[in-house]
Amino acid sequence: MKKRIIMKNFLLLITSCVALFSCKCEKSSQEISRQFPGTDEIIRLSQIASEPFKNTEVQFDNFEILNAKQEGQWLVFETVFSGGCEDHTFLANWDGRMMKSLPAQAVIQIAQVKNSDNCRERVVKKWAIDSRVFFERGEQEVIILLKSGANGEVRVKLSSPE
Repeated sequence: MKKRIIMKNFLLLITSCVALFSCKCEKSSQEISRQFPGTDEIIRLSQIASEPFKNTEVQFDNFEILNAKQEGQWLVFETVFSGGCEDHTFLANWDGRMMKSLPAQAVIQIAQVKNSDNCRERVVKKWAIDSRVFFERGEQEVIILLKSGANGEVRVKLSSPE
């Protein structure tokens, strides 16, 4: 009699375990993934053709763009500037034009919003711009010229992120 009760409980336990672990439950929340590893900020690309930074006090010559590369859908670039006591904000503008060349080329003007940071620490930060807008016309490759200041320019070749 005891063996029968033990065996019955054992079978009930096994059946419950199989039912529990074979359940195809949906995830209640989506996983959060870092879409642009190693970047400090995302810069929204404005598309204003004339006077792009009209209502904002900006600087073009107090920073340098060190390098740029593509990471998935992101155009990631690294800047260096002096500061360290206050937050620094960067802006990016593309006038919507593509130069007729093979591959097509676009110019993005990068500017830093003026602030009152008087510190002298050398700050290096990475920024990301969503590059999908450059491929809306069907291009497979695009060369981006990131401009800063009068003579600063970094060139990067992007491939369609699809």
